Amino acid sequence: ERELRAEVDHLRGRTELLESQLSHFSQLPATVGVGLELEEFATLLEDGSVSRTHRVLVVTPGMSAFRSGAVRPGDVVCEVNGTRCANKRLQEVVTMLEGKRDSAVDLTLQRVGGDGE
Repeated sequence: ERELRAEVDHLRGRTELLESQLSHFSQLPATVGVGLELEEFATLLEDGSVSRTHRVLVVTPGMSAFRSGAVRPGDVVCEVNGTRCANKRLQEVVTMLEGKRDSAVDLTLQRVGGDGE
């Protein structure tokens, strides 16, 4: 009987742990990014317009961009899912990189000093 009670107590503790983990998981955001920190470069052109490009500052370890191995700090983000990023504001590009968890994002990058990918 003592062993049976110990096993029941163990299972209760395990159930509480699993319920806690499930509660945490269900509170995660519905949209996530790929794990890039970007900076915007804005250049004033002769005609008075502004040219904007977006460069990767940080690739966050553990996030999808890092796991892909394809993105490096210094890369210029040219397109997200086929949409050009040039002349978009930084927040627009960040929003383009967000999506539902485990969804795919197709990036076109230009590597400074090398060919684009």
